[in-house]
Amino acid sequence: MDSLQLRANGCAGIQTGLDVVFTTTHPNLGGVGLTMTGPGGPYGFTLPAAVPGERFGTATNSFVFTTLTDCAYIITLSASLLLTTGDSSPNPVYDQIAFCKK
Repeated sequence: MDSLQLRANGCAGIQTGLDVVFTTTHPNLGGVGLTMTGPGGPYGFTLPAAVPGERFGTATNSFVFTTLTDCAYIITLSASLLLTTGDSSPNPVYDQIAFCKK
């Protein structure tokens, strides 16, 4: 997971928009989710359609970025994996990015 705005200068913070790109892939991929926590949150994203064993692309914000309070935020990607035996499911795998909106 990454943010296009943080690639150039991650320490500068984000001011005008947020583009979250992600890739999840596994032969037995389960549910995938993307959320953001911070003041007024949690905030959601819409993910591109899945293909068998993969979710990838640019997430669409379900909020207006410029109206967010200037503060720190954390974006969390979660992915569940399914066991082929079906007897249990391991805990989800997480990836996080923290940033400041200025």
